[in-house]
Amino acid sequence: MAAVSIHHEVEAIHHEAGAVDPGWVRRIEATSGEPVRLCFGCGVCSGSCPLASAMDLLPGRVLRAIQLGLRDRVLQAVTPWVCIGCETCAVRCPNGIDVARVMDAVRQEVLALERPVPMPGVYRFHRWFLRTVWLLGRAHEAALSAGYALQQGRLRRDLPTGLRLMRRRRLALWPHAVRRRGEVRRLFGAGIREHER
Repeated sequence: MAAVSIHHEVEAIHHEAGAVDPGWVRRIEATSGEPVRLCFGCGVCSGSCPLASAMDLLPGRVLRAIQLGLRDRVLQAVTPWVCIGCETCAVRCPNGIDVARVMDAVRQEVLALERPVPMPGVYRFHRWFLRTVWLLGRAHEAALSAGYALQQGRLRRDLPTGLRLMRRRRLALWPHAVRRRGEVRRLFGAGIREHER
């Protein structure tokens, strides 16, 4: 009975998506380095994902949609932007598919095709995180929080919390020194410049 339900759901997604791109699965596999076609739909990735409740498509459904070539459906989903890359899915997948890497490949595809990002706040946070690492040589919570709040127009609202954390010594005002910061900039700089084009 469950197989019939899944079949109807896939048919509904297929009908809703319209266009099908059968070669897309190969491109996602090439970008991610993961064998998406090996997924047989056991659902372990979806069942073990700590953020599944915040996703519009469960991780297993994203893999299935990629297999079916439902490119537009996947590129419009919030799921790849909600994925935090915790690797729980990769550890538990019986076929060794690192779903987090597949989600990263989907995010790259959204940006490469200049599609609207379904969760722009998450994308801005990713970019600000990389900028912080590029500038300081490491992640620094105060700079990350302040910069992101400023970008989101929430600095006034978030400032009291930040000051309270600093008074309690839970948030350092200045980052620890990093040796070879130039090397970190070189590694991260190319990626940041590429995404800003």
